[in-house]
Amino acid sequence: MLWRCECVFIEMINRYTFVGNLIGISLRTKQLMSIELSSFFWKTIVGDKITVEDVEAVDSGFMNTLRQVKEYQESDGREDFQYLFGLMFSIQDSAGNEVELIPSGSQVAVTFENRMRFYELALDFRLNESKQAAEAVAAGVYALVPQRALSLFTWEQLERAVKGMPEVNLELLRLHTVYAGWTEDHEVVQRFWRVMSGLSSKDRTQFLRFTWGRSRLPKGNNWSRPFKLNYCSAGDEMLPVAHTCFFQLDLPQYSTDAIMRERLLVAIHFGAGEFMLR
Repeated sequence: MLWRCECVFIEMINRYTFVGNLIGISLRTKQLMSIELSSFFWKTIVGDKITVEDVEAVDSGFMNTLRQVKEYQESDGREDFQYLFGLMFSIQDSAGNEVELIPSGSQVAVTFENRMRFYELALDFRLNESKQAAEAVAAGVYALVPQRALSLFTWEQLERAVKGMPEVNLELLRLHTVYAGWTEDHEVVQRFWRVMSGLSSKDRTQFLRFTWGRSRLPKGNNWSRPFKLNYCSAGDEMLPVAHTCFFQLDLPQYSTDAIMRERLLVAIHFGAGEFMLR
């Protein structure tokens, strides 16, 4: 069994290395390629440090929960902590598998007293979850392009060099949008699409990163899931909330185009989770 696991791991690493080879070929031939990788991979290739913002871009809901755990104060109620969060020392990885942060972590509750230990372990896991895969991709690129040359790029520049400038096609996005609690002809939904049409190409790309952790829409009808616009009973005081793993956005009932635009831009550029503007 151990031998089989090692073989599977080696095969996985070889596949990521091959992806790196393809990126290297793209750079050498100046032929753009369609590939979706998170900033974890591009940063590893150019030698940049992975940060909390990279985790946030992939899963803002996860980081929002961690932030709330970290910022919870004794004045908020020590006894209420477990009731409010209901966390154990285990989390789901990006593939949806349960990962125990400590031995038998699925049986150990996160309390007010040990909450910072949970925060540190959970964040460390997410920061390093893709490390081996990203390093394998980088090794594949280095086989064809000198590492020193790649270190001259920012990770965004490298991504653009391989993939070209991103362009979010709103008509295609709208075609693949479903609504939960809204109807397509609702005033707030129509306001949302008006605001989106007025955003710059850069802001639309950032919106896609915020809601799905990627910079480009799938081509044609090759969508793994639609974009889901969820009804939110909150009003102008709240920011929209993204569920990046599921390509969903909770949209408050903003009263004007200007307010919606302002709130949306704050959320997408500052990785906002669910909190109130005061």
